Amino acid sequence: MKRWLETLRRYRLLLILGTFGIWMCVDPIWIELAPSWPFFLKGLQTTAVYSTIGVALGLMMGGCLAALRLAGGVAAFASSTLVAATQAVPPLFIISAAYLVSPEILPFRVTPAQAAVFALAMIGGSYYCEALRSAIAGVERLQVDAADITGLSRRVVFTRIVLPQALVSCVPALGAISIVVFKLSTLLYPLGITDFFRTSVLINNRVIAPLHCYALIAAFYYVVSDLLQSFIAWVSSRISGKRPKPHDIHESPLTVG
Repeated sequence: MKRWLETLRRYRLLLILGTFGIWMCVDPIWIELAPSWPFFLKGLQTTAVYSTIGVALGLMMGGCLAALRLAGGVAAFASSTLVAATQAVPPLFIISAAYLVSPEILPFRVTPAQAAVFALAMIGGSYYCEALRSAIAGVERLQVDAADITGLSRRVVFTRIVLPQALVSCVPALGAISIVVFKLSTLLYPLGITDFFRTSVLINNRVIAPLHCYALIAAFYYVVSDLLQSFIAWVSSRISGKRPKPHDIHESPLTVG
């Protein structure tokens, strides 16, 4: 039994894709959905663009917030307050407020695309900040003290000793947060952005095939998330020199909001 389960786990993606292939060949409803494939692909492209930009900006924002928290003083207080406030409210609130509230406090009009990117970066950055800060704080103080004794500057100690070790240890956490940001793109619909999820819902409203459309949504996000998890585990193993365990990233699940 265990051997069968291990085989299913290893070939799970092929099993999902094969099942969908057979289903598409025998179910005529997929023929009705065929003209909508260009819209599916456009929604997929939108999801990829916003997710990639959100992850990139979120990492930069998280790095800045982590640096401020480690600096201490007023900067640390302001950074920790912003992180706590961002994590305390629902992600949908931040996404909506980024567009609806911004005209009240900014001298210019924010577009839906700008609001979406800012919201994803803000949400992701708050969690990236905590992952980076925890990883840096986890580096043994003895190594820092030993480097100080040798006369190395604080900048060299941080960039050559502390930061490399911290980045290696927090790769799984950063990867898990990136997958969460990828899934948060499904909440951009209040801004009128038609990502893959929203596109599928609109197509279902026209064709009325909820089983097919929602199965496609579930399969898409599962397959992409699984591939990203495997890639993150591979990267982590390459930089740490250890062989990844199956589904390492599932051992510390992360939830947002």
